[in-house]
Amino acid sequence: TRCLSTRPLLTQASTAGVITAVADVIAQQGVERRGLPNHDFKRSLTMGTVGFCFTGPFLRFWYLQLERLVPGTPTVFRTVKKIALDQCLAAPAFLGAFLTVLGVAEGKSPQDIWNKLHKDYVRVLLASYMLWPAAQTITFTVVPLQHRVGFVSLVALCWNTYLAWVAHLK
Repeated sequence: TRCLSTRPLLTQASTAGVITAVADVIAQQGVERRGLPNHDFKRSLTMGTVGFCFTGPFLRFWYLQLERLVPGTPTVFRTVKKIALDQCLAAPAFLGAFLTVLGVAEGKSPQDIWNKLHKDYVRVLLASYMLWPAAQTITFTVVPLQHRVGFVSLVALCWNTYLAWVAHLK
């Protein structure tokens, strides 16, 4: 909690980076069943770096803006409004940006990145709508603002495992 108070961006970016890297390890070992000798450590490091440099800062900025757009004590109306804004604005933008940033970080060509977006974007966005509205209901009604990136990052451990797997499907 002290780190969140004194260095919120660094703490939230670090949390997102570690969780994203761990999610990739889970994807490689638990979903893809690569085994440790075939683990792609560079891929896990890249995922963690994207989590640290992009996901954490993006989410911190978004939650601060969302709190400014819909201030006040949680009510049913405010919660629904936050979830609607989150799912209609942030989710589509984040997903497209995440897949693009990851592709750039992995040295993919613009055409490869476009092909990946064309192939997976809608499917992954629809899958996100099965998880995130429920998670965000908890986020916006129970979790204090300074802990939202951490809570969402824990939920994202499962989500990022899925994303890591989809992002690396051939």
